[in-house]
Amino acid sequence: MPELPDLEVFSKHLQKKLKGKKLKALSKAGSWKKDFLRQPLKKVYREGKELRFLFGNGHILGLHLMLHGKLVYEEKDSKPAHTVFSLQFDDGSTLSVTDWQKKARITPDPQLSEVPDALSRQFSAAYLKKLLAGSRAKVKKLLIDQHVIRGIGNAYADEILYEARISPFSIAEKIPEEASARLARAIKKVLKDAVKKIEKDHPDIIAGEVRDFMRVHQHGKEKSPGGKKIEHAEMNGRTTYYTEEQTEYT
Repeated sequence: MPELPDLEVFSKHLQKKLKGKKLKALSKAGSWKKDFLRQPLKKVYREGKELRFLFGNGHILGLHLMLHGKLVYEEKDSKPAHTVFSLQFDDGSTLSVTDWQKKARITPDPQLSEVPDALSRQFSAAYLKKLLAGSRAKVKKLLIDQHVIRGIGNAYADEILYEARISPFSIAEKIPEEASARLARAIKKVLKDAVKKIEKDHPDIIAGEVRDFMRVHQHGKEKSPGGKKIEHAEMNGRTTYYTEEQTEYT
C-alpha cells in the first residue's frame, strides 16, 4: 500500500499532468456525478492516506487506493485490466484506478477529519506527548492508527522508530519525555526526507511503492546502517523490522 511519502509525490505529479483539464466523463455511477462533469481540475493534493481532486466549483473527489490500487494515466481513452473507475478529461486523456481486489474507493466531497495529518502543523511534539500519555498500546500500533495520526503506515513506522531509536514494542505511556520529543522530530524528518528522495529518483511516478532506500524496513536487508542485525517480528498481522539499537520502554 502506498504510504504518505508515495502519495505526496503522486499528488505533485498528477497536479502537473492534470491541472486545468475539464472532466468529460466519470465511470463511477452516482447522482453526485453531475457535480464534477465539465468542471476544470483545480488541484490534486494528499490528505492522510488519500488523494484529493479539487474541481473548479469547489467539489472534491477523495481517492483511497487501499492495499492494491494503482493509478494509470494515458493520453487517450483507455481501460487497463482491473479498472475500478476512471476519470476522462476533455483532451482525451484518462486517469484510471486499477485494483484486482476491487477495494480502491472514491468518495464525493469527503468530510474533513479532525485527526491531524503527520505532516500538518496540528501534529506537534505536544500532541504526540499527549497521545502517548495514558496509553498502554505498543508505540508502533499507535503510530499506524489512522484514528489518531493520519498518513503513517507499516513501513514508515519502522523507519521512524529506527530514526528515534525506540523499540516498536515500547509501551506508549512508558516512553519518557525526551524520547517522545525525539520521536516527534523523527516523524517529520523521515517522512519529509522520503518525499524528497522519491521525487528526485522518480520524477514521473504515480503508482507503486518505493522502498529501496529504507534503512531497516527492506526485505532481504540483513544489517542496519549501524551494523546491527535487522530483526523481524509479526505485529498485528504485519512484519515489523527493528534492531537492538532501539530502546524498549516497558
